[in-house]
Order: sequence, then structure tokens, then C-alpha cells
Amino acid sequence: MKINVLSEEKIITLVTNPNEVQKCILARETNAWLNDWFGESVFTVSKIDFDDCVLNSDLSDFENAVTLYERLRISESQAYDERLWYGLTFDLFYDYMRIRYDIKDISSLKQRWLMGDDKRTNLLKHGIASLWWFVYLTVDETKTDKYELTKFIFEHKELMTAMYSKDFCNSTDTRLALIEALKDYQNNFGGVDEKNIYNGVVQFGTFFGGTSIIDIFTREEMYDKFYSKLLEIKDEKVLQK
Repeated sequence: MKINVLSEEKIITLVTNPNEVQKCILARETNAWLNDWFGESVFTVSKIDFDDCVLNSDLSDFENAVTLYERLRISESQAYDERLWYGLTFDLFYDYMRIRYDIKDISSLKQRWLMGDDKRTNLLKHGIASLWWFVYLTVDETKTDKYELTKFIFEHKELMTAMYSKDFCNSTDTRLALIEALKDYQNNFGGVDEKNIYNGVVQFGTFFGGTSIIDIFTREEMYDKFYSKLLEIKDEKVLQK
């Protein structure tokens, strides 16, 4: 099947009228209200192939994310195209979105259904886009369970949000090394959700990336640097007590 997408013009109309969008979603169980807004030709058929896919609001975000990732075979450049995510949100996954997120909360609706100006960050907050991107940024083909790091990061979404905006995490090996270091630290000591832990190691990555050419280091070398920094932060915390 081909994915239906929304044009930029229609997206602008939705984004600039969030309160009206909210009223329509609350009042109508289907997306038929879009025809009232845009006429019969709401969507445009894209060239993107998509295997039949059903997202289940009773399942975890991790489970739904893997399902979506394995069926939606797109490139990174295609995944930056908001027309794709708006199409999936207001068409194929409309029922899922209505059930999964609190429509009565306008801030949640703006974040999960509609994207703001900072599309890079909002990709990790959008109800559908975030599922694909969280997997894409964490899948590790070198592991027996390639979704091992993905599952960990879904349990600590704020870590990915903090990382994603940093240039040093553009390197796949560096990003995976950091996530693995955090996962191993949690297994050994716990507490990665404490702000001084993940903020400290992300700040270290930013500083290191600004003073060194990260790409010359192997993933294993970056892992050692991140894990050593986590131990250093832990020791400093003990001394402060």
C-alpha cells in the first residue's frame, strides 16, 4: 500500500488552528471532519510503500515502535518530512492517536498531533514520528537483540531528548556508545534518571565533541570515556553527601 500524506498548505491550516482541531477530534470519532475543512481531496498519495500495520494502544510504545519501524521502510531524509507523519496521524493511525493521547489537553495535542517550528526536537515528541525515530536512533545490528538499546531508551525517553539536540550524537557509534554506557551504569548502580547523571554525561559529550574529532575514536573507546565519566559523577555525588 502507499501512504497518504498531507500537503504543507493543509498542515499550516491545522497547526494554526489547534483549538478548532481539538474540537473536531473530540466531536467526531472519525477523520471525516477533514473533508469539511479541505474538501474531498484531503490527502495526496505518496510513493512510499508501507506494509499493512496496526498500532495497538494497549501495547507499550516500545512494542508499537518496533512494529512501525519494521514495516515503514524509509530513509532518514524521508523521515524528516513532516508531511509523512501528518498523513499517518490524520489517516491510517487516527483511531490509535485518539485513544493513545489525551485529546482534552491542548498542550498534549499540539505536541503529539501537531509539530511546532523546531521539527528536529519535535520528531521525538510527536505521537507517530517519535516511535520510528526512537528505534532508528537506537537499533544496533551488531547485537543478538538489535533492539536491546531501544528498549532501554524507551524506559528513559528524556535521555534521548537530551542527547538528540547535541551535535556529538550525530555520530551513530558515539550515540550508541553513550546509550550502552548509561544502560550498563543503570544495571550496576541505578539512578540514570537523576538529572546530574544524564545531564553530566551529555555535557561531557558536548565538551568532548567540541574539543576533539569524535569520529577518530572507536565505539569501544567512546564507551569507555562515557562510562568513566558516569563513575566520576557517581563518586562526586558520594563526596557531596
